[in-house]
Amino acid sequence: MDWTSYGYGGQQKQDWYDQAQICKNGHLINSAMKEYPESNKKFCPKCGKETICTCENCGSAIQGELHMEGVANFGEITIPSFCKDCGKEFPWTKAKLEAAVELLMEDEELLAEDIANFENNIHDALTENPRTTLAATRVGKVIKKTSKFIGDGVRDIIVDVLSETAKKTIWPS
Repeated sequence: MDWTSYGYGGQQKQDWYDQAQICKNGHLINSAMKEYPESNKKFCPKCGKETICTCENCGSAIQGELHMEGVANFGEITIPSFCKDCGKEFPWTKAKLEAAVELLMEDEELLAEDIANFENNIHDALTENPRTTLAATRVGKVIKKTSKFIGDGVRDIIVDVLSETAKKTIWPS
């Protein structure tokens, strides 16, 4: 468990992160699987996919809700896109990126170089880094070349995994 100590009036309080269980499509199953094991499930009730609670690459626990002594918790967490310990993308992140590329390939007006440009830049648009704005601009240019139907579909697929900067760059309003 991740423990964080805070001193309050000379007392030590222990706050800790629980482990989350998420299906391979990215649906949150249980944000506190150690605290509430009765809510764990082997398969997702929304889509039927297998659930995981550790990174498939390094085996680290997927960080769940923060338990703070004396503070009520409402169990909502942000679904992570990447493992906090090894940096690899989680299966739902990878699946969303693959689905977005496949959908772009359905647009007969896009060139192969447009799709390659999207693929080459989308990873930098997922995180806050020095290349985020550049990458998001390039991704946005590709999306704007598509039909409204495909562009809206790509947006729906990737909006949950994009960084805030990328979202604001691609869809400013």
